[in-house]
Amino acid sequence: MAAGDPQFEWRGPDGGMTDAPANARVYVDIARARIGPFGRIVMAAITPDRWKVEVASLKVPPVNANVSAVRTLPTDRRAEIIGAFRAEGLPVDPS
Repeated sequence: MAAGDPQFEWRGPDGGMTDAPANARVYVDIARARIGPFGRIVMAAITPDRWKVEVASLKVPPVNANVSAVRTLPTDRRAEIIGAFRAEGLPVDPS
């Protein structure tokens, strides 16, 4: 991954870490556009070619966390990320 990318974790069906899919850069670029570099995304494989978004959250650096405009930002961005991935035709479970 590159500087400024959100943090991604890729998990296999057993819950353990797994290699990212060949098209991981597409997922990362979409997430970066939606939640920027402070996001954390956990993707779990349902099948070898289908994923579920387990976590999609905004992690605000402590130095910015007390700024009033930042405190009002929603931290759970899962629905937004699922919608963005599905809009691009990526194989993501809607739940």
